[in-house]
Amino acid sequence: MDELEETFEDIDELDLNSYELKIWKTLLRNGISTAGELSEQTDVPRSRSYDVLESLEKKGFVVQQIGKPIRYIAIPPEEVLRRIKGQVREEAHDRVDRHDNLKGSSSLSERQELYEADMDPDGPDDIIDHSSSHQAAKKNLASLIRNADQTVRIVTHHPEIYEDTSFTNAFNSLNHREITVHILTSAPIDADLPDNVTITQHEVKAEFALVDEANAFIYITSPDQAEAKGMTLSAPFFTSSLLALFEDAWAAATK
Repeated sequence: MDELEETFEDIDELDLNSYELKIWKTLLRNGISTAGELSEQTDVPRSRSYDVLESLEKKGFVVQQIGKPIRYIAIPPEEVLRRIKGQVREEAHDRVDRHDNLKGSSSLSERQELYEADMDPDGPDDIIDHSSSHQAAKKNLASLIRNADQTVRIVTHHPEIYEDTSFTNAFNSLNHREITVHILTSAPIDADLPDNVTITQHEVKAEFALVDEANAFIYITSPDQAEAKGMTLSAPFFTSSLLALFEDAWAAATK
């Protein structure tokens, strides 16, 4: 496999269809080509090659060189990646701004009032969410941590869970919002964690996370099982008990 082929091993992230990928790869090799030349070299029908090149130009993968005939030049992969990252960041910031604008809206307030009016605080189905697979458990736990508003406390006997990028990304997101994370773990966490994460090593045989002292995620089967399961709870009595257990264990580990 040559260097250019290695560039395309993870190309799915660029969101190109098969025709677009064929033409862009060929154009990268050629340097500059006409639509007809690219059609012959890639087996993309000539009638489609113009549409494909127009699509690639809109997406920022190629540029036209005006002349007769019109020729096309590929934009280098590193520059394409830089542009895509910029677009993704801009779109993400726009979405965050739109969501922030919803916080004070009358529409959201009305729906919150409807939820609170219909909620039965004594009904267990309203406060417990089950994660019935290993992937679902990790996804729900990472989401709970990422959406913290004040604090995150974690007790783990399986620190490898938190080496996953979904958790390191969540910790970095909290770091930007200056939200602290305290982790009590049986073994070191082999990951590059931000400054807001404080780790204390202490022998523990539990697996839970407590967020904002009000929401908890607990593994109800061992996380190293293929079908590991967990649950999310928002029961005040239970979460306050977990908080007391965490604080006692943290104090014992750090004294």
